Amino acid sequence: MDRLMCLLLALAVSGCAAGLQDAGVAATVSSPSLAGSLTPALTPTSEAATAASPRPTATIAPTPTTALGDVRYYLVYSRRTTDGAELVLADAGGPGRRGWLIAGMSGGWGLDLAGVSPSGEYLAYHTGEVAEKAGDLTLQILRLADGVVVKRIPLVTDDLGEQMRGLGEQLAASPPDGMDDAYWTEEEFAEAGMFALESGIGSVAWSPDGSELAFAGQIDGPSSDVYVYDPEEDEIRRLTDGPTQVQYLDWSPDGRWIAHGSAYWTGAGPYMINNFVKRDGSASFSLDIGGQYGNEWYGSTVYLANNGANGPGSYDLMSISMDRQQARTLWPYPLSGYALDMRRGRLLVQTLEYLDDGQGNPIGYEPGIYLVDLVEGTVELLKEDVDFGEWFSAGVRPWPKAGEFALVSLEGNVYGMNEAGGLRLLLENEAGEPYPSPDGNRIAFFGYNDREGMRIFDVLWGGLVRLPESPTECASWRPDGEAVVFVANDVLYFNNLTGAGSVIVDGNYQYGLPGCEVRWVEDGQE
Repeated sequence: MDRLMCLLLALAVSGCAAGLQDAGVAATVSSPSLAGSLTPALTPTSEAATAASPRPTATIAPTPTTALGDVRYYLVYSRRTTDGAELVLADAGGPGRRGWLIAGMSGGWGLDLAGVSPSGEYLAYHTGEVAEKAGDLTLQILRLADGVVVKRIPLVTDDLGEQMRGLGEQLAASPPDGMDDAYWTEEEFAEAGMFALESGIGSVAWSPDGSELAFAGQIDGPSSDVYVYDPEEDEIRRLTDGPTQVQYLDWSPDGRWIAHGSAYWTGAGPYMINNFVKRDGSASFSLDIGGQYGNEWYGSTVYLANNGANGPGSYDLMSISMDRQQARTLWPYPLSGYALDMRRGRLLVQTLEYLDDGQGNPIGYEPGIYLVDLVEGTVELLKEDVDFGEWFSAGVRPWPKAGEFALVSLEGNVYGMNEAGGLRLLLENEAGEPYPSPDGNRIAFFGYNDREGMRIFDVLWGGLVRLPESPTECASWRPDGEAVVFVANDVLYFNNLTGAGSVIVDGNYQYGLPGCEVRWVEDGQE
């Protein structure tokens, strides 16, 4: 096992060989070197003081409610209202409902459900605005059991504009790599820094155990940094420092690391730095790689990143090792979907587009679905000429089922891919993107504005259930995989897959893309 993991993290994809029968054309992939990509490590501090705030500071009364049922999982979602937003905690299978009207939120941000702690005990949300002088952007920590705001944390300094101009002078005098042309004047650096700060300072993320909240704040110095708040101890710790602005926060599943992107500027195809800091601030490192979109943890010691952006697409899939503090390229070309089995060293990739070298010459592979052996360095073509017209009939999704790691939709059929790279037919003539349950034992199928409604395939006994509500627009599995909520015609439904039919949770549900914007919490508030 150790030898395989070492090879997997050390090897880039290269070489060519045949794999499955009827593989088609074999090809060669060469991976660029990442030598020199490590940037100096951030220097974390153990603690940072903030202005004292009284506890509690306010009370938010719950909206009219019905007693919640005694269930393990509760559904959390938000509703837009004329007075702000309502956070709703519901017994999805019954009439139980409790809501909190959240007023005065920061303009245009709405209610971010990432601010709900895993057990539904707290809600973190923002009020106020960012301004160059006397900005009042504040992080509010609401305890849902009694509606008490237990903490208010001011996130920007009163002299933000002056601080940002000072940062612009500093960066213009010693420009970062690739930003030293005439365009990047002191004023441009300051303006770009302000925009980058605004785009990411609303980032929040609770630790998996719900005991600490990571958040971005421009509290000490001109840049936004990573802080954590412990509501039980009423303690704030500053973990990072540096000239870039925080863009996202992502805890490792075991709660030891916090991944966070940062940037000097933002826009289409932003230059992103991926950073990692331990929860206790004892270690940190940074890599000048990866984009803002589509990054995720693979276990708790490997982070997957790509140069995805809102526009140019996704390419250069990389694995970042927490132990080695290094990155290795797994697939250097465009990709629109992938599934990874790192234990066996297999990667399944779907690509729909080329990169262009600027001269009209494509870089990489023909659009298709490819199986990559990351240990041997071989690439096998499974399906060619996958284009946007086949978006819902050809695709790749991770599959967390024991012994298998990917779902593959090819020409109207759905296959499972096992650890050895073999395909087995699951369903014939089934269109729609597959969405597996957390345990992998059920698979939901639907497409955007799907007129057929959602279909649920039970992998263990082979049954296919069709839910009549349509068109299905999005769905979210309950963590135990035994029930699902979904949206059809602006109605939020719950179905426990026992054949009893769907239950309406909200008849006037308003959601935004992507996804249903719902969360599941365990042992919600009574």
